[in-house]
Parts: sequence; C-alpha cells; structure tokens
Amino acid sequence: MMKHTALLVLDLINDVVHPDSPIASAAQCVTEKNLIFNTNHLVEQIRKKGGLILFFKVGFSASYIECPTQPWSLFRGVREPRAYELGQWGTDFHPDLIINDNDPVLVKHRISPFYATELEAILSAQCINRLLMTGVSTDYVIQSCAREAHDRDYDAVVVEDLCAASTSEIHDQAIASLKRLVNVVHSSELLQE
Repeated sequence: MMKHTALLVLDLINDVVHPDSPIASAAQCVTEKNLIFNTNHLVEQIRKKGGLILFFKVGFSASYIECPTQPWSLFRGVREPRAYELGQWGTDFHPDLIINDNDPVLVKHRISPFYATELEAILSAQCINRLLMTGVSTDYVIQSCAREAHDRDYDAVVVEDLCAASTSEIHDQAIASLKRLVNVVHSSELLQE
C-alpha cells in the first residue's frame, strides 16, 4: 500500500513551530499535541513500509527576492524581522524532528507545496498517487495542499492528529471543511496498514 504513497511533512521549522520563536503562532498547539514526536513515529513507520517521505520548509533567500511585495500577501511582514530567511535558525527544522541525510527537503516560497517546487516532478517520477499530509498550519498549508492534491487527482489524505494551527478551534474548523473533499484520518489508522 505504501509503494505509491508519499508522506509530506510540511513546515515543521523553528519560525513556525518552536516555542522560542517570536512568530511561531502554532507552537503551543504543536507542543500540546506532541506533534513532533508523533510525526517522527509515523515517518519511521512509513519509511519501513517503503513509502516516500518529503520534508518541506517555507523560506526566502537573504535578498528576499522570492518574497511577495504585495500588501495583501501573507508574507508581507517577513522582511523587516528577517523571518523565514533560509540558512538561519528560523528555517531550520525543529531540533526534535528526525530527518535522515538522504531525505528530500523541498523549499517553498508560498503557502502551497505545489507552487514552484519540484513536488509534481518527484511524485510523477516515483509513480506516487497517494499523498499523506502532516504539519502546519492546518488552515493555510494543509488546506492549500489538500485542495490542490484533490484537483490534481491524487488520493489526498490529511493526518488530522499530526496537523496543527494557531488554535485548536481554527484547526478543527479547517479539518471540518476538508472532510467533504479529502480523506481525514488519525495516524493510528495508517500504522495498521
């Protein structure tokens, strides 16, 4: 079952999930859900079963040339505090997240992991038709990824207990809206496959 499956681990970087980051709005929910530890467990199991694991980080080069300048952009305020700058602590993965040296890491410059990344080429080359989505934030990144995956005809699966948002209420609302569009599961269900 895992041969044609990819696990997407989305934006578990310090600027997004670490409690020491001043802009990590999801840090509390990530901690309360023990999300990093539980994600590590799923990664290990998917790896053993032959699934592909892809880690994503959102970030921009030091010049911020890829960062949108439009006043309505979600990223409009990241330049001045030098947030999401690649090569800095903020875009390092959370120190408790276990990543092997040969694990693919894709950098994205927008919310969606499909936008201007190598994701589609990798999925096609590896004959992937099922995407398992984990990470933050449920209301932006997970929603965007799930909706795009659906429209690109992937079997899109959101792993609800391994996703988080700035509040549990926002997370629950995002999950409720996705249940009509994609499969929503608990990680324990995947471990039984």
